[in-house]
Amino acid sequence: MDEQSNVFLNINGYSNKVSDHRVTVLDEDTGAGMTFSVDKPLYRMAFWACKTTLCPENFTWISAAPGKTEHWTSDYTLFVKSVRL
Repeated sequence: MDEQSNVFLNINGYSNKVSDHRVTVLDEDTGAGMTFSVDKPLYRMAFWACKTTLCPENFTWISAAPGKTEHWTSDYTLFVKSVRL
């Protein structure tokens, strides 16, 4: 990816099961990656990237009555795997 390149994807194919909302992105050249998940069913997922940034965007429905709250958790784990040079 050159300095001018950007990528944007709308991701489809996931279900309403929370177990289906865990995604791992890995740069095989550097071994750097990220796993992200959300504990609430998605209605949409988008992903954009440029040379220095990866950004998963999870969209969930929020349905809280006035004065009430709704809770969910999104987890992001960054990691580096060893790579062979």
